[in-house]
Amino acid sequence: MNEERKTPVWVWIGLGCLIPVVLVAVLIGAAGFWGYKTVKQVTSATPEERAERAMKILGCEKIPEGYYPAFSITVPFLAEFTMLGDKAPEFKGGKGDAVKERGFFYVNSIKGNDDGKNLKDYVEGKAEANEITSQGGLQVGHDLELIRRGQFPFGPGTLRYAANRGSVTAEGKHVKGLVTIFFVECPADTRVRMGAWFGPDPRPGEPAASADFSGSQADEKEIQAFLSHFSLCPK
Repeated sequence: MNEERKTPVWVWIGLGCLIPVVLVAVLIGAAGFWGYKTVKQVTSATPEERAERAMKILGCEKIPEGYYPAFSITVPFLAEFTMLGDKAPEFKGGKGDAVKERGFFYVNSIKGNDDGKNLKDYVEGKAEANEITSQGGLQVGHDLELIRRGQFPFGPGTLRYAANRGSVTAEGKHVKGLVTIFFVECPADTRVRMGAWFGPDPRPGEPAASADFSGSQADEKEIQAFLSHFSLCPK
């Protein structure tokens, strides 16, 4: 009668030590692969690829006239970032100067994003400008001077905004003028959807309380018209 052969104890110990090593290797490989894909997204050489990625994130079929996709990044399940600038890319590969004086930034991320909460609180008047932190490739300055707050229906949801005088640093370029921060609330949706639309101040020497901002990033009609290009709530 054959005796049952038992697996030596040292084999189980070896396997126990090996499993964490394999898991770490898989995680490193996945991180490296994601990093490679991210670089590919940011440094894509063709305008068509840039536009396609931006339009997918923004839910539109066309980039608004006068704007060009600067970058788009997708982190599966976690977040999507995209930015439009007013300067057509003149390079092939790598990152370039995408902003001359106006731009648009949007992020869609999972709930729990503290930076998103800071922006939402500011838009709703529950936080000060100096509490706003950077988000993705956008840094909103702490020099914001509120012009107006407002809200309007946006697709199936609601868009709340705060229009300001102030500055932003986008893709390493500092721009001072008008900065409208917005936050989109979509029904039955837990993701954080927010962004900023910025451009030149048409009345830089006039008090914000009395200046005419018609036709600018601080004009609610213009905000509605510009954002109507996009479908930011899930269908």
